[in-house]
Amino acid sequence: MTGRLRQTGLGWLLLCGSAVAAAGGEGYLENTGPGSRTALYEFKIIAEEMLFQPEHIFNGSGTLSVRPDVRRLGFASCFSPPYLVNPLEGVWRCDDRPIEVEDYIWYPSETVTLGRPAKDIVVVQQLIPLTSGRRFICRLILVAGSPECSSKELTLALGGNVGRMDLWGWVPPYAGEGPAKASVADNLLVLASEQASLMVAGNPAPVCIETSGPSLTFAVDVVPGMIQKITVVADLGETLRPASEVLAALDKADEQIAASRYAWNKRIELMRRRLPRLQTADEKLQRFYQRGLLTFLTTRWEGINAVFSPWYAESGIDGGAMNNYLWGDAYIGKFLTLADPAATRQLLLTSMQADYSNHYAINFLRGEGMGVSYSYDYYSMALLTYDYIVLSGDVGLLDEIIRGKSYIDALYAFVFAREDMSRPPVLIDYGENQNLLELRRTKAYQHYTPSPNLERMLSYRMLDEMYQWQGRPAPVDFQRRAEQLQAVLMEQLWNEPLQWFHALDENREPRVCYSLQIFDMLRTGALSPEQARGLVGHLCEEEFLSAWGVHSLSKKDPGYDGDDVDWGGPGIYAGDAPELVMDLLQAGFADEGVDVLRRILWWGEFPYIPQAVRADARDYRRDGRANIIAALAGSQAVVWGLMGIAVDGHEIRINPVGHPYVAGMQVEHLCIRGMDLTICVDADGAGFSVKTENQTLHHRTGQTCRIPLAPLAGGDS
Repeated sequence: MTGRLRQTGLGWLLLCGSAVAAAGGEGYLENTGPGSRTALYEFKIIAEEMLFQPEHIFNGSGTLSVRPDVRRLGFASCFSPPYLVNPLEGVWRCDDRPIEVEDYIWYPSETVTLGRPAKDIVVVQQLIPLTSGRRFICRLILVAGSPECSSKELTLALGGNVGRMDLWGWVPPYAGEGPAKASVADNLLVLASEQASLMVAGNPAPVCIETSGPSLTFAVDVVPGMIQKITVVADLGETLRPASEVLAALDKADEQIAASRYAWNKRIELMRRRLPRLQTADEKLQRFYQRGLLTFLTTRWEGINAVFSPWYAESGIDGGAMNNYLWGDAYIGKFLTLADPAATRQLLLTSMQADYSNHYAINFLRGEGMGVSYSYDYYSMALLTYDYIVLSGDVGLLDEIIRGKSYIDALYAFVFAREDMSRPPVLIDYGENQNLLELRRTKAYQHYTPSPNLERMLSYRMLDEMYQWQGRPAPVDFQRRAEQLQAVLMEQLWNEPLQWFHALDENREPRVCYSLQIFDMLRTGALSPEQARGLVGHLCEEEFLSAWGVHSLSKKDPGYDGDDVDWGGPGIYAGDAPELVMDLLQAGFADEGVDVLRRILWWGEFPYIPQAVRADARDYRRDGRANIIAALAGSQAVVWGLMGIAVDGHEIRINPVGHPYVAGMQVEHLCIRGMDLTICVDADGAGFSVKTENQTLHHRTGQTCRIPLAPLAGGDS
């Protein structure tokens, strides 16, 4: 162990050494499968380096998530949809006193905490969510030191609300039936409501199980120098179910623990096989890249009652945002497709079937839409579909039937639902704050906004290509519409004196909002080089930048909201800073893109990246979600942005940015439509090579490497 234990002296270290070796130190994950030390040790976070508040520290197995209590030995909230125990309090007591946590280590698979209930007694707790069933194991390992140690009783006091929910929202749900009723069955403690129960069993068998003030008490015969274990299995599910499965899991606890660690290890290794491998001398960049991959895995759920499996939630590890929000997926469409093409395809079909016209998310238990309409979903659906097809080659998706229409026709109807396609394009009123950025202290970014209006140009281009892939004539002249829309937008929304885009309110009066969202306009190609430089000129310390990242609203904007980390100013949604990096690099602003990237590399120090991260401090949104799927955008930006990658229906284009930061960098195993690529930037940054199975191509920096792709079936690409 580390942290405060370093300061306790040699005697104490010798005393706890055997417990550390058994539970939390080197050798701890030794027998959990191939590569376990690199896969799980690599991501550990020690207590003194933890950036999260205790309420945001969770462990998830993909089947269940549980919160370790890092203040007192025990555990808290537990989620395994549709079941939950929230609130939940499980506290270990010795002599009727909680055991304070002195140190801990977080691993992806579990959290190890250490306390000292009495003089010369060390207790190490392992809290491990299991992949088999809806269970977690809480194991205590005790080591006694001096001959003065005596027999003790340790009690696990339990309490909370157990329930089942069919509607999960953005915030973690609470079981609403009041405290669960306690009973004893087959030497198990059962906390139950009418809808669900938590069954708890222990080994060795408890000497006492109380239902009034629910608890399990274990006798500990403290013998100096010996290691003793208490293992508790907690099983969550429907109210009436046999205790035999819980007892069987308890009997095989060691196997269950090893299987869960191995499963986590396997997930990490699978992700590293499917996604590109980054080679860089910059340790911070490497850690940032890897932490994005791990955060993505924390959103992956299997073995729950989702409409398909694996299910990727917007967040989920803390019980909130278990549903899928198309907005979050669009940030990571390239890496999402490479990581899990089958799940991406199913997600697209389910999303189209759910009809996002009137909703902002998919209910993961029913596959139905939920919430109000969200104006960015039109572009998000087009982009995610496009990324999936160009990277997987699965043009057959466009022929799938959605509510009586082919997918492509349903997509066309959805993406342009607010347009009259029989007339030249005009500005669209995309609604108010609830349909856009949810700003609370300004109404300046509403109605006729630059984004998503200008992103319609990109949707035109993507749909035009999709119809070509099918060998079908487009329903409209998309290229002509893009030109017309560009002229309308630049005439009505570009503010030349400010070098910025304004919005038009409901009365079509100009309103200026210095939102980071405006930088999205760089990717449309609508701006002249002079206009682009003027726009990027606002990306400075006086407006959007601080030492720890980028602000979502300019510090000079009258609507700056210090309490709104997401979009109101002091921080940013975790997908947006990486997306800004991509936009800057692809628009030719290498210095600015690399600068923003370097400012956010510290995000790699989180155990998993949260919903929103502050730029004005080394902190995060405390009242938001603990993890977020869009964090994978950071890893995507490193590869796609720094390596200058673009893919369409007929070719791959690679042009690494001309910046010293990428010198010597290498990206291996980039797999696009059956082609395995390695990109190596020369050590002096003067050139780069692209290796395929058949050849190695070398170019000078600034030149574009073009690799042809087989035409997509049905089209002339």
